[in-house]
Order: sequence, then structure tokens, then C-alpha cells
Amino acid sequence: PMPFRSPPTPVVPPARGSHDIQPLLKGNEMANVITPVLRHAGTDPDHMALRGAQRSWTYAQLRDAALAYAQALRTKGIGPGDRVLLIAPTVPEFVITYLGIQALGAVVVPVNTMSTRAELEYFIGEAGCSLVVAWHELGPAAAEAAAAHGIPHWRLTERAQGVGDD
Repeated sequence: PMPFRSPPTPVVPPARGSHDIQPLLKGNEMANVITPVLRHAGTDPDHMALRGAQRSWTYAQLRDAALAYAQALRTKGIGPGDRVLLIAPTVPEFVITYLGIQALGAVVVPVNTMSTRAELEYFIGEAGCSLVVAWHELGPAAAEAAAAHGIPHWRLTERAQGVGDD
């Protein structure tokens, strides 16, 4: 069995525009899944990191978008160790949101976009989620499941903007 590990170290910078990650990196250890993105943004910021059908992101743009999403989560009370249910197809906004949740030190609980309301209610309850983030083109199941548990629901839109329904 694998030993228990504490939640990942949050990497959200203390001030907007501050991207010093040196205190977070110790040797070859990976502090968090966003750490390689932060490293690349520091060493090769204009290199292409993510391509979508309509738009591409450099490492600097991906870093900035993910950290902005993390800050939005923090502003709404989500913090390290909190679980966020993420329901989104394979779109660039999924990556940005995933990295933003990780940057905050929260835990991503990704689920299938075809999940039913009952399944989503089960996942929320079993994982102890504090927030549901769902792709805006999905049906009402995510919002209904979040409401059944009394937690916020955000619709994820293009450019990784989270819009709260609460």
C-alpha cells in the first residue's frame, strides 16, 4: 500500500504578477503538477504550451491563466486540501482549471462528462467536495447535484472563466 501523503504544496504566488517559485522547488522534487509549467514559464515563457481549436497558450500565458483561476478559487473560499469536482471535456480550459486547482493546493476530482446526476451526487458526497466546476455546455446534472449537497456550482466557459451559479 502507498503511504499517506499530505495535499500538494500550494504554489499560488502571494501577489499578482509575482511568479517566484524557487522556495517551492527542492532538488528534482516536484512540488505540484503545475511546477513544470511554472519552470517552463520562467525559462522559456514564449514557448507553446497548449493548443486548442481556436487559440494557443504559451507557458507564460498558461501559468498566468492557471494562477488567475487559483486566485478566483481562493477568493471564493476554496483552499489547500479542499476537493473540487471537475466535469469537462478534453478542452484547453480543462487543463487551465486543473492546474489552477492544483496551484491552490486543492484536490481535483475529475469525473466523466457523461455522469448522471445520481453519480455526481455520489462523487460529491464520497469525495467531500466543496465546489463543482462543470463545462458550460453540459446539462443541468452538475448544478442539481451541487445544489443537493448545498455546495457552489461554477460553469466553466471558454478561456477558463468560472461563473458561479450560487
